Amino acid sequence: MKDNYNYNQKELEKFIEKNYKVSENILKYTPNKSNLDGWLLKKKDD
Repeated sequence: MKDNYNYNQKELEKFIEKNYKVSENILKYTPNKSNLDGWLLKKKDD
């Protein structure tokens, strides 16, 4: 069980690292969460 947790934790960290810059850019242009949700929905529709 512990090995499985460590594996998942590593995968999660890799994922966060890979997507961190993107998230940072999104947050820079969206001052609050409702704007972020709207932006994500808009992107999905494109």
